[in-house]
Amino acid sequence: MMIEAVAAIVTHAPSSRDSGKKVLPSPVAQYALDKGLPSHLIFSPEKAGDEAFLSALRELQPALCITAGYGNILPTKFLKILVHGYYKLLLILDG
Repeated sequence: MMIEAVAAIVTHAPSSRDSGKKVLPSPVAQYALDKGLPSHLIFSPEKAGDEAFLSALRELQPALCITAGYGNILPTKFLKILVHGYYKLLLILDG
């Protein structure tokens, strides 16, 4: 299977920085924007089971999902959208 395109990015919501004076996108969102991904394809749902988020995801028809640093269990209704399921990347710092 060859991955041809990134359908969307799901990341944390923008947060206040610089003593709350600026609201900036997450580093992942900023990287995606810098690489030319349109902002309407960057999602920041409160929960992976939010119906508005799931509806938008269904419209994109993603083949798979890759997660990294996500500490919650993905709901079944999210996983059923993905044709090829998901891959979870585990990062281990050996020190």
